[in-house]
Amino acid sequence: MFLTTRVGVDRNQDDQTILIVGQKFSHAFHENEILTWYTGQIVSQVPGFPDWYNVKYSGDRAIYTYELMIEYKRGDLKLLV
Repeated sequence: MFLTTRVGVDRNQDDQTILIVGQKFSHAFHENEILTWYTGQIVSQVPGFPDWYNVKYSGDRAIYTYELMIEYKRGDLKLLV
C-alpha cells in the first residue's frame, strides 16, 4: 500500500488498507513534446495486482489503469490535498 505523507508516498508492508484509493490527483502526460496535466481520482486497486490502480479523469467517463508508483517516482503524479 502507499501512505500519503507530507513528503510523498511511501511503500508500506501491510497491504490490507489502501490509503490512496479515493484520492484526487494531477497526472502529467508528455504529448508531442508538450507537458499536459490532467486531474482525476483514484477509483480502486486492481485485484491481484497491488501496484496497479484504476483511475478516472475529470471530464472523461472511461476508467484507466496505471502503475501509480512508477508515475509518482517519475514526477508525473501528484496527490492533491
